Amino acid sequence: MAPTSPRMATPYECTTSASRERGRTFEFKVGAGQVIRGWDEGIKKMSKGQIARLELPPSFGYGEHGYPPIIPPHATLYYEIELLTFCS
Repeated sequence: MAPTSPRMATPYECTTSASRERGRTFEFKVGAGQVIRGWDEGIKKMSKGQIARLELPPSFGYGEHGYPPIIPPHATLYYEIELLTFCS
């Protein structure tokens, strides 16, 4: 299981962004409020090298406001993420 404080690096795909296609990864610190709640909660349950599919209800994503113009209000989000490494 992923520790709660180290930084994580992960490629991700969703219906609005496909970083894997662009050859980029996304790095963030778990529990620091740098990402949506669903990512923070989901990645805590992952092991290094694991790929997970996340289906996030609005309360774990962008909620009632969305992220205009990309994500509408009350949107359910679908992600495929791979936990590449733990960063210090």
